[in-house]
Amino acid sequence: MTTTGSDPLAQLSFLLWQQEPAGDNSAQHQQLMALLMRALDETLTPRQRQVLLLYYGGTSVTRIAQELGVGKPTISRTLRRARRRLEQALQYTI
Repeated sequence: MTTTGSDPLAQLSFLLWQQEPAGDNSAQHQQLMALLMRALDETLTPRQRQVLLLYYGGTSVTRIAQELGVGKPTISRTLRRARRRLEQALQYTI
């Protein structure tokens, strides 16, 4: 399994996957999820958070754009900026 670029959510998933053979990692999982949730709340704008959660929830960029009444480039730009902010917030944590 490889990470996808500098995507912080993929990095967190990869870290959790790496730790699976070590046994019960629920404490580490809870800690990483708490850090991620705090970063989502403290780092992202409400629109960035909304778009990111919709996207990682399985909604396509096209559908998000339709639901929010904006163009696809706007959604792509919002996702890119949200990922960059999360990466900066989590880079020293993970």
